[in-house]
This record gives sequence, C-alpha cells and structure tokens, in this order.
Amino acid sequence: MAYRTLSDAVIAKTLADGEFPDEVRNAAEKVVVILTQDWCPDWHAMDAFLPQFDDQAAFFVLQYNKHPEFEKIMGFKEDVFDNREIPYLRYYYRGQFIVATNQLPKGTFAALLKKTEPFVLR
Repeated sequence: MAYRTLSDAVIAKTLADGEFPDEVRNAAEKVVVILTQDWCPDWHAMDAFLPQFDDQAAFFVLQYNKHPEFEKIMGFKEDVFDNREIPYLRYYYRGQFIVATNQLPKGTFAALLKKTEPFVLR
C-alpha cells in the first residue's frame, strides 16, 4: 500500500494553524492521518492490516522521527493534539474531524471508518 505523504509545506501549515489543512482533510470522503515513528511495534501491527482498507479512505502517514523537524512535530502532537502515544491517528469525514485514537485492532479500526459524526472515544 502506498500511503500519501505530508509535504514540508503541509507540515509547516499544520504546525502554524493547529490542524491539518483542507487539502489533507478533504483529500477523500474519509481521511486518516497517522503520525508515528518507524520503530513503533504498534504502528507495524496496524500497517499490516491497513492495506485491507485502502479502498475506504485516504491514508496520510508521517513517520516524524525521520523528519528534520522531528522535535517540533513531536512537540506539536504532544502539546496541541494532547497525545503522547504512537501511533496517533486523526479521522476525518468530508473534511470534518471525527475522532482521534492511538493504535487499534483491525475490527475497531473498521468500525471507526464507518463513523460520520464527531464523537468522543471512551
């Protein structure tokens, strides 16, 4: 599966604005943005099943430990998105933020892709 990437310009805009820009959120009807690090075993577990959902959503992946702005991106994720775990996933439906999660099993992930209204994960 070929994931979409976040360009340096998109990353800079996200860091400045506090949210992913329209071009990412509206890249498809359903969008999942994943911020992770390449060494993370939870990311590898999800990466193994995500190709099964390739026809259901657009996936943007940033392995930010490989990015020159690693510290800045990690700080943004931890402070602005208030999340210190990886992988970190943000779900969008028609450009609207639906929910944020961390690593999930395949069945729970599949159920979240069906959501079309914002909600709080408990």
